[in-house]
Amino acid sequence: MKIFSFFAVLLIFSTVTARAEAPKTPSDWTFYQKSGEHSAKWDDLVKSGFESYDGGHMATAMIFFRKAFDSGCRDPLVLTKLGLSVEAKNDFERAASYFIEAARRFPFVYPSHPDAVHINEHAGRALYQLGRFNEAVPYLESALQKDPENFMLLFMTAQILRSQKKVDEAMARFQKALTLPPPKGVNQPQLAIYRELTALAFETGDYDGCLKYADQLLTLNPNDSIALSFRDRAKQKLYEKREREVLEKITQ
Repeated sequence: MKIFSFFAVLLIFSTVTARAEAPKTPSDWTFYQKSGEHSAKWDDLVKSGFESYDGGHMATAMIFFRKAFDSGCRDPLVLTKLGLSVEAKNDFERAASYFIEAARRFPFVYPSHPDAVHINEHAGRALYQLGRFNEAVPYLESALQKDPENFMLLFMTAQILRSQKKVDEAMARFQKALTLPPPKGVNQPQLAIYRELTALAFETGDYDGCLKYADQLLTLNPNDSIALSFRDRAKQKLYEKREREVLEKITQ
């Protein structure tokens, strides 16, 4: 099954990642000083990394964090920063490895840090982008339990449910996502959802529903090729259905 809006989702992820890298209050260095996984081997590197990060010097910060990692640092907050950095470069394999390792201990080391809530989302998102859906599910579902009104979590889990042929559950999550505000800076993410719903309705034989979603999609984007294609195919299927019904009446 093809997921039509996959690349549209990656565009959304770039916005999510950029927002996730905003400096936090209190500072990450304050959190690290209080409860981080310290060592004389990397503490100075971690400090320089956080200071550069909070000063907006991301590339420099990642150099320090990478050096700390190479020195043996596996502090969950450092791993998260490294994960966000490589994810922004579309290196989802490395991002997933950083996030998964961070997720194991983040809630215990930094229970009051904002990313304690989001670390499972980060891990699930990276695995999702790799197409490792079965591995992504526990992280995404755990994140969704904590944040049930999260547009992107609903979208990702709905796509996975669709791939698993769990049509009703997928439909429900896509439809709920439509009622929620999308991530800031994302242009018309509803297009991706209506494409999914249009395709889902057609695949399940709900041709009237397919036409309804296609029309809604065409309202947003009059030249949408997916909507036009499914609309024509759904109309053809309904025409064939009416023909069969007429023939059945004649032959009875």
